[in-house]
This record gives sequence, structure tokens and C-alpha cells, in this order.
Amino acid sequence: MKITTIRNQSISISVAANGAELRSLRRNAGMHEWMWQANAEFWPRTAPVLFPIVGKLNENSYRHGSDFFPMSQHGFARDMEFNLIDSWDDFLIYRLDSNEQTLRIYPFHFSLEIEYRLIDSSLEVLYRVLNKDKQDMYFSIGAHPGFSLEGWPAKKYFLEFEREENLSTMGLQDGLIATGEGMNLELKNRRIEITKDLFLKDALVFKDLQSTSLGIFQEGSSQGLRVNFSGFPFLGIWSKPGAPFICIEPWHGHADPFGFEADISEKPGIMKLQEGASFSCDYSIEVVN
Repeated sequence: MKITTIRNQSISISVAANGAELRSLRRNAGMHEWMWQANAEFWPRTAPVLFPIVGKLNENSYRHGSDFFPMSQHGFARDMEFNLIDSWDDFLIYRLDSNEQTLRIYPFHFSLEIEYRLIDSSLEVLYRVLNKDKQDMYFSIGAHPGFSLEGWPAKKYFLEFEREENLSTMGLQDGLIATGEGMNLELKNRRIEITKDLFLKDALVFKDLQSTSLGIFQEGSSQGLRVNFSGFPFLGIWSKPGAPFICIEPWHGHADPFGFEADISEKPGIMKLQEGASFSCDYSIEVVN
């Protein structure tokens, strides 16, 4: 597996060509590893890109026109080999182009670029999607970085929202968006503790938060991470119950509503690109102190 590492004066990252997946994020001082290291006992991934869908499809398939196509949860990009098309001391750019394999399950010609750029103590991650087809293209895209909670649960960790929030999740049923609301969560000083019970009912999915960033901190320590996700309409937070990691996931799109059977063009949250058009978005991970 080909892995490329870059660093600046503050942080270093490593990225695998398979899935263009971020595998390591370290602060140079002390070399503390922030990324979950894909322990298969809990979750065998680190930070997959979600494309061309986010979440799960009803019956693990979708309809486009008169045709049905199979698609596993979160799409295929996370399992495909990207090409490293450009790099320097502080950035990497990977690209995946549509091919015979993708066209069998996703009938659109596209180009997906993922750029990793180091800026001081932050990692900026940019997604660029280009519709190379002669028809409208429908897609979702999202991030799924998993962060290690070293020493948890003996050591307490909490999530810190940028702003006060009235948190009500989008409910899930068998991995699909359920009708009605999900759970209501109470913040204390913009914080919620990461407990063993927090994800017993699957991921926490939020729509249109007031906050544009979310931090992870250990109780009694000023060191932590902050994920900045301005412009993303949905945010997922997830872990396997009892596992020492947590994922903060900015999304453009989400899982199918429960029982959804319409054309993919009618899927709630879906993005549409016209012929020759492009879409870009970015989020960042800031190492604090």
C-alpha cells in the first residue's frame, strides 16, 4: 500500500493512495497520533471519503431512470485507488476518474479530486467534483475522519460545540433516515461528554447546526482537535459503542429516508451537477495547543 507523508513546522500527515485516505495526523512536538489506527476489532478504517453517496441506500440500491444500480453504504470511492497527481512539501492532490468499474454501478463520467494542505497547525481537506458527462449528475459527498481517544473511558473526553445548540438528531431506522425526530441532547456549557451509551442508537445526525466547528478535548487538558465544517448542511457524529475513537463527519447529503423508492434525482439532500459543472467544498482539522 502506497502511503505518502508530508509535514510542516507544526504537524505531519500520512495519506494512503487507496481511497486517498488520511491515515495519520501528528503534532511534531511529542508526535501524538490523533487518527484512529483502523483496529479491525472495532472499525477497520481511518478517514474514508464518502462518494458518490453518503450513508445507506434503501435495499442497498438506487434508481436512475428505468435502471437500478447496487451501491453499498457510503459509496465506492473509499475502496478505490486514487492517483497522486501533484504534491509539494505542504500539500497532496489525489484524483479518481470514472472508469469501467465505476460505470457499472454509477452511470456518470466524473473526476473527484481530494487535496490535503497543511496550514500552520491545521490540515485543510478540499473536495472537488467535476461532471464530465453529457447529462446531469447526482451525487453526495462527505468526510468520515475517526479520531483516537487515548485512554478512554478511564480518561474522560467531551465534544465542544462552537455555539449553544438545541440538539435534536435526525432519527435512524436500520441505517436509514426515519420519520420524525430522533434524540434530544442537552449541552452543558456547549459540551457533551463522550460516554459508552452515546451511540447505542447508531450515529448522531444533525441538520443545519448553528455551529461551524466542533472540538474534541480530554477533561483537564487544553490539548485537543477542532473540526471546522462551514458550508456543510449535515453533520454526523459516530463511534462503535465502547470503542476508543470518535468520528466527526461533515456531509453534503445523507442516507435514504426509510422506504425511499424514487429516482435518485428526488433523493433528499442529493446534489446535482450540470454537464461540465464542478462542485467544491472543504473542511479543516485544527490541532489545538
